[in-house]
Amino acid sequence: MDRARKILHDVNNTIVEWTIHPVSENRFQSGLVTVVVIGVAYALALLTGNLTWTIFYFAIFCLSLHRYFFPTHYHLTSNLLLVKRPWRSYSLQLDEFRSFTETGNGIQLNRMEHDSFTDRLRGVFILTGDKHTRIVEQLQTQMQMT
Repeated sequence: MDRARKILHDVNNTIVEWTIHPVSENRFQSGLVTVVVIGVAYALALLTGNLTWTIFYFAIFCLSLHRYFFPTHYHLTSNLLLVKRPWRSYSLQLDEFRSFTETGNGIQLNRMEHDSFTDRLRGVFILTGDKHTRIVEQLQTQMQMT
């Protein structure tokens, strides 16, 4: 219960809050993804002639793209990053991360101080959207304090 209160307290002290919803940010790409998913489902229905397999494929394919189709909400506080997805929410202590790397559409938080080949396996990638500059400033401040 104490952890839940702490997280709720941290949400109230949010420094930066943002939402990423890729399907609504790029309409052309979203249209292509939708056409491909429906096209492959239709082709599978023609090849197998079985509606059950087609529905099963369609459900699995859509679930595998859930981060694309559904929004993700982020709350960055002075010591915590809260990530809220439709089926799962979790919090990350910023003290656990020693460095970060900026990429084209987000930030890779690393648990090691120096970049290495395995950062993608050990770290956490967050999409930043239009708040990229503010998030980088906050993370630099936090990394300097630890």
